Amino acid sequence: MKRKMKEISDPKDIPAFASEQEEADLWATHSLSPGVLERMQPIPPGELPAPRPRTKPVAIRFDPDVLERLQALAKKKARVTKHCSRSSCLSGSTRRRSEKAS
Repeated sequence: MKRKMKEISDPKDIPAFASEQEEADLWATHSLSPGVLERMQPIPPGELPAPRPRTKPVAIRFDPDVLERLQALAKKKARVTKHCSRSSCLSGSTRRRSEKAS
């Protein structure tokens, strides 16, 4: 059964949000009334923050030993391995490997 969302009939009733999660939680249970939507105007240029830079997914293949070291490093730094950036993890891994070779 679909729950009826609470309608916000005055924009002043929209609180300031401390986080994106807090905002998402509110909009999961609330909607704007048709009257509020009709009164809305376009936002003037420059009033919104600049959009985040676009990112592109990149597939990187690693030898099993390099992958194992990256996973250990990610675990040590309490990072999720798939989000571990190439510059921070790989540079440390490569640096340690070259130090061992010396």
